[in-house]
Amino acid sequence: MNNIIKTFSDISDWNLALHIWDNEKIVINNRKNLASKLNKDLEDFIYMNQIHSADIVVVWKNEKWLWIISVNDAIKWDWLVTKEKWIVLSVLVADCLPILFYDDINKVIWVAHAWWKWTNKDILKNIINKMLELWANINNLKIIIWPSINQCSYEIWEEVWEKFRNEVKTDLVNKKQYLDLKKENKLQALELWIKEDNIEIINIDTFSDKNYFSARRDWFKRWRFGWFIYIK
Repeated sequence: MNNIIKTFSDISDWNLALHIWDNEKIVINNRKNLASKLNKDLEDFIYMNQIHSADIVVVWKNEKWLWIISVNDAIKWDWLVTKEKWIVLSVLVADCLPILFYDDINKVIWVAHAWWKWTNKDILKNIINKMLELWANINNLKIIIWPSINQCSYEIWEEVWEKFRNEVKTDLVNKKQYLDLKKENKLQALELWIKEDNIEIINIDTFSDKNYFSARRDWFKRWRFGWFIYIK
């Protein structure tokens, strides 16, 4: 039986993003080193140029983007889905939510890149509905919300504050307001009858944990680490 493998990088793997300021050759070398560390080839990885969109890419082996390593050709989407073995779906973040979805019975995997606007539009619900439409079974569907910014570090302004339900907002603290995007995405999944036992939240805060890059904390660099999933 095929296994679904889930793994991640951290600051020891350096920056993996080509869409931000960095030397392209260095970033590609970082990606090669990570691939070697995972006993994979660079060509196995699908990287996105994430643009905070609602567009979906279904990845097949015969598509050219399997071999994309240049920023000029990067896939400009925020969701990837596949049933193909060995293809590594990747999501790069530095505070935004990396969300991994999988059905280990029907062997389908999905990655998504989420932030507050994406979450506020209920796009997670659209993703789940699309997964069920394609290949997944709601009883098997598992969701992992991996390390990202926690509520205690995610200060927002009034305009954003007003868009979310009370359960994911703190009361004003010293005239500051904070939002729990992890909880909001979990609540949206539960509203679609995803089993609570099938939803996992990793409560590592990328802002305070210096093993990870943080766009808010390290705003000069804005480097990215990655989360990866593939069917073995």
